[in-house]
Order: sequence, then C-alpha cells, then structure tokens
Amino acid sequence: MHSCHTQLLPKYQWYNFRIITIVPSLLVLIVLSLLQGCATPKVTHKPVTNHPQPVLNSNLQARNAKLLVLYKQWQGTPYRLGGNSTKGIDCSAFVQQVYLAGFDIKLPRTTKSQSSFGQAVKQHGVIGDLIFFRTNARTRHVGIYINNNQFLHASTSKGVIISELNNIYWRKHYWQTRRVLPESH
Repeated sequence: MHSCHTQLLPKYQWYNFRIITIVPSLLVLIVLSLLQGCATPKVTHKPVTNHPQPVLNSNLQARNAKLLVLYKQWQGTPYRLGGNSTKGIDCSAFVQQVYLAGFDIKLPRTTKSQSSFGQAVKQHGVIGDLIFFRTNARTRHVGIYINNNQFLHASTSKGVIISELNNIYWRKHYWQTRRVLPESH
C-alpha cells in the first residue's frame, strides 16, 4: 500500500521533496533555539512572604529621591576604567561623585579604599548603603543601595544603570555592605 504522496511523485522525487520541505523547517527551529539561548531573561523574584514593603521615614524618602535625581544625571554614562566624568566613569568614581554631590561626603577614590570606609553591616537595605561585590579573585565592584532590592552603579557593560540585587549574578558575587550615612542624613 502506497501513500498518496508516493503515488503522485516517483520514489526519488518524494525523497527530494521531503528533504526540501523538512530541512528549512529544522533550520528555522535550530536558529530560534540558538537565539533563545542568547536572550538574557530579566531575573525578577517576588517576595516569599506577603508582607507589605516597609514604609520609609521622611529622611529615607528624601535620600532615595536625591539618589534618583543624581542617577538621572548620570544615567547611561558609559563605563570607563579610571573615568570620572559623564564621558566615562568607573564604579568607584560614580559612587564618589554621587556621595559628594548628594551628601557632601568625600569618599576615597578606589573600590578597595571605599570597602573599608564607614561601618560594616550584616545586611543591606538602608538607602545609601554601599554594596560591594567580588566579581573575580582580584576585581571588586561597588554600587549604592536605593530601595526595593535595587542599587545604582556603573556597570562595565551597560554604563550607569539600576540593577536588581536579586539577579543571580549579583547574588553570587555579593561581598559586603558598608554604611556611610547616618539615618538622619
């Protein structure tokens, strides 16, 4: 018993017909799966509990607003190692510039020096805390905690941005938190 396709086409043509119609479909599937592998999913985590977010006191609300205004001034500035301007800035210079402009506090210039400035705290979460990461054996990175598990920083790949501390990369490389600002500042 023959299928209806083999009755219409001789055997060798049926074989070519199957290759011509199946191969492009397979190529499309392969390309789509490769493109999906290159896509970086946005990592978002919902809180485990249903507790509402804590209400910020007026000092912390003002501090957060000030940090966001300063962020808008630097947003999109490209990363440049050793840079200290809107033409290019590195993470420690960005933190230094924001603290000086926003709080009139002069921080050390390097991430290494900043990592011993202020008071070490066990948990981050107060707006203005410095958040430090060890991205490899010798490289350190710093940002400023804002609110809702987010921080401002000069990313080596995206420039000055806001990132999520829940992102698997940042969770994996988290090192320490330092508190420089008193709560009343």
